[in-house]
Amino acid sequence: MNRSVNILVVDDDRQIADMLKEYLTGRGFAVTTAYGGREALAAFSGGKFPIVIVDMKMPDVDGMAVLESVKKTDRAAVVIMITGYGTIDSGVAAINHGAYDYIAKPFKWEELEIVVRRAIERHRSLKQLGLYRRGVWLSVAPVLILIGMLLFRFF
Repeated sequence: MNRSVNILVVDDDRQIADMLKEYLTGRGFAVTTAYGGREALAAFSGGKFPIVIVDMKMPDVDGMAVLESVKKTDRAAVVIMITGYGTIDSGVAAINHGAYDYIAKPFKWEELEIVVRRAIERHRSLKQLGLYRRGVWLSVAPVLILIGMLLFRFF
C-alpha cells in the first residue's frame, strides 16, 4: 500500500536525508532523496511526489522557496517542513505558506511516521475533493449550456 506513495525527502545534510530515506523505506514507502533545494525542484518537476519532506534552511534554495514552488506546481502536494532551527515564527510562516506540518529536529521517528501517514490521508482527501469538484462541474455544465442556449433563443 505504501509503495504507491512517492515521498521526496530534501535535506542538504546527506546523513539526515539518507537516514530519513532508510527509515521510511523500511516502513514501506517509496522514497527519493534530494540533497538541496535546486535538486529538489528538479526532482519534483520530473516526478510525481504527493508528499515532500523538506529542510527549512539550505544554502542553495531554502525550504520556503521549495514549499512555494511545490504548491504552485501541485496544490494537492503535502509538504512537511523539518528544521534544526525551529522557532514559533518560522513554524507559523511555514504553515501560512501552505506547509502541512512543521517538525523540529531532532524528531522522534515514530512521530515523523505518524505525520507522514496523516499527510498521505490529507493528500488523498485533497485529490478526492478535486475529483468531486470536477465531477460536479461536469454534471452541471451541460445544464448551464442548455439554459444559456434557451435564454439566447428567447432574447
